[in-house]
Amino acid sequence: MKSRRSSAALVAAVLAVSAALVTGAAARESSGVRVMANFDNAYIHIAQPGERHLEIEVTVPVGDGMVIERRPPLNVALVIDKSGSMARAGKMDYVKEAARQAVDLLRYGDRFSVIAYDENVQVLLPSEALEDRHGAKRMIERLYPGGSTNLGAGLLEGFDQVRRHYDPEGVNRVILLSDGLANRGITDPRRLGRIVTGESRRGISLTTFGVGLDFNEDLLASMAENGRGTYYYIDRPHRIGEMLAREFSLIQQVVALDVTITIDVRPEVVISDVLGYDYHREGNRYQVHLGDLAGGERRRIIVRLDAPSYGAGEHHIGEMRMTYRPRGSKGTVESSQDLRLQYVRTRAAVDKNIDREVAERAAVFEANAARQEAARMVDEGDLDGAREVLGKARKKLRNAPVQSGAVKDELSETEAYESAIEAPMSSQEKKAVQKGVKYDSYRVLQSK
Repeated sequence: MKSRRSSAALVAAVLAVSAALVTGAAARESSGVRVMANFDNAYIHIAQPGERHLEIEVTVPVGDGMVIERRPPLNVALVIDKSGSMARAGKMDYVKEAARQAVDLLRYGDRFSVIAYDENVQVLLPSEALEDRHGAKRMIERLYPGGSTNLGAGLLEGFDQVRRHYDPEGVNRVILLSDGLANRGITDPRRLGRIVTGESRRGISLTTFGVGLDFNEDLLASMAENGRGTYYYIDRPHRIGEMLAREFSLIQQVVALDVTITIDVRPEVVISDVLGYDYHREGNRYQVHLGDLAGGERRRIIVRLDAPSYGAGEHHIGEMRMTYRPRGSKGTVESSQDLRLQYVRTRAAVDKNIDREVAERAAVFEANAARQEAARMVDEGDLDGAREVLGKARKKLRNAPVQSGAVKDELSETEAYESAIEAPMSSQEKKAVQKGVKYDSYRVLQSK
């Protein structure tokens, strides 16, 4: 099945952001970062509460008249898999070239380190303020593939290199590139996830790159999410340089650090899922960590909830709040918005108040979440479970309140994947389909 999104470019870097604080009933804007929450339908029939979707959109606009005088200092560790499989298809040569290009994208004074791992870990370039570009490139040339894959040890060393020179006013990030499975040292995904989460709470984010068809995409995507960074799937090795350059361009324009969405709801309101994002629940409070955002970036969160039974009239069901730290500031900025639903006695009032754009995006998110779940079931050999999930997704799309072109495209994608899992395929063809489906869904669900 052909991927229609995996080659989509990341948003362009920004030259300016706003520093004004503007408040409104439906949106709050502070220091250029805007947040807005809308229901797919804020009207509820009193006799049939049912399911609703809440869309939370966070945007860092481009422009607004204030030029960024200097970008944030970078403190980056590049952690490279140099196991034996990297010798195939010229992958190591592409990685070397990409790493050299990364050096050229850095500015003097940025901190940069290069760590290579197979079953052992080698610090090719300890973290230092970049001054000697040629020397850094010579160290990169020492990369040669061989051995197994101790991903955990390489990751730990990358975090250690960044942590030694942590800069609260800069961007502190580890970039991990792998083409294989973690088969030495720490291999438990849950333990690796806890390590990444702990570092992200201390202000060090993680971006992951998976190359080829033999890496664990679920692990790399999960680690990037826990690390408040981005996961990239590189299906062809010659694209390594292009994708790494995009990541460096993006992190150079970070303007909002540790962006967090908190949703507080009344006890009778049930949130059943936050599509595409891990979330932390404590009582009636739900939190989603979006990480660091660059100018021009946008994140959409779709929250699925069951509306409670209320009498006619407007009801306050909770509050949405965004917090983040502006780049270069030690303080935290907060924006909030009340969440309200209008309960009515006539179905006509419900039907005419559908927010078609939000309803369309909710249908798209639901379909992608279903395909992602089905793909994991296929990996586990549960074809019956995958068929059931895809069948429900197909039915839901056909009954969606908005039948737009985007919704019909999702229906076609879902039906195509249903056909693909039934078709005879080689193991390599199956890996390509699985990774493509998961990555497409990841990018939609993370709005990237």
